[in-house]
Amino acid sequence: MSKDIFVYTFIGGRKKQQNIAATAGNAVATITSTGKRVLILHGRITLVCNITVANRYIILSKRDSAGNVIQMLANSQATIASATRIIGFGELVYSTGATPAAGDDYIGLSNPIVIEGGQVFDIRITNGVAGDSFSGYIETLEIDL
Repeated sequence: MSKDIFVYTFIGGRKKQQNIAATAGNAVATITSTGKRVLILHGRITLVCNITVANRYIILSKRDSAGNVIQMLANSQATIASATRIIGFGELVYSTGATPAAGDDYIGLSNPIVIEGGQVFDIRITNGVAGDSFSGYIETLEIDL
């Protein structure tokens, strides 16, 4: 059974919400593209820090099949011990008089991020330790090749 919550079929592919289950801060979560083209539409990641070590940062990047960084999307503001940081990313929307919730970072994308040919979109925590945890979701559109 799939871990996906929703799957919608579009003329060009399948829209999916891919959950990032609670992941240790020293691990990496990835969205893969083997055998398909994947458009990263939007998402939200929450980092909960545990013990006192160096500041942590949520890093979002696109990598090739060998692990080399192709595109560094963004990193969050510094997160200190015992604190929580949320980073969201998605459509670039202009608004006036509205701001993200306190403590949230947001990256506006002018276009979806496209991964294909074995590329991955990954979430890493700089200086993360096993006691830290991050989780969230990424919404994608998968197109068969």
